[in-house]
Amino acid sequence: MRRFFVAACLLSLSGNISVSGADVDVWKEKLTTSQKTWETVRKTCRGNYSYQVTRDFYSGTSQTTTVVVRDNKVIERRFEKGSASKPLPPGTKPAKTVVEWIESAADLGKHEGHAAKPKTMDELYADASIVLSEPIAKYEQLTVSFDKEGLLKDCFTIDTRIADDTPRKGVAIVNLKLGKE
Repeated sequence: MRRFFVAACLLSLSGNISVSGADVDVWKEKLTTSQKTWETVRKTCRGNYSYQVTRDFYSGTSQTTTVVVRDNKVIERRFEKGSASKPLPPGTKPAKTVVEWIESAADLGKHEGHAAKPKTMDELYADASIVLSEPIAKYEQLTVSFDKEGLLKDCFTIDTRIADDTPRKGVAIVNLKLGKE
């Protein structure tokens, strides 16, 4: 039986707050604990899962990349766009979305641009570790969060000097689904 701990953690550090080494060390420890939980979950689901990376823009458009993993290898990546005739309130999805393309295992990475890279959760944990090992500039904001099972959701920085549609550097995933899709 799978045993999970409940850890809903969210940290947002802005340039106005000094980030000490001890603060980052706490998040490194939480990431390590989360990664150990992931290793157990990965075995339970036999490395079969999917997740999404979404970007919502001020204009009302959205982009969603779905990554499908089997036997802990990426086998598919889908990219879809949504659009609205006017800006939407935050968190509201456009009613109409269109699948722009689908890549199979044979042509992964063929499409460049705004789609998330085809990575496994293990690779995303490695990316999160890199984010936490790099210094945070005074104009950057760090966000780290885990889902209710303690698995990684977010570990990224944004540039607070940019007002709208700020690019994220790091990991931001949603809709992690364990087992075959």
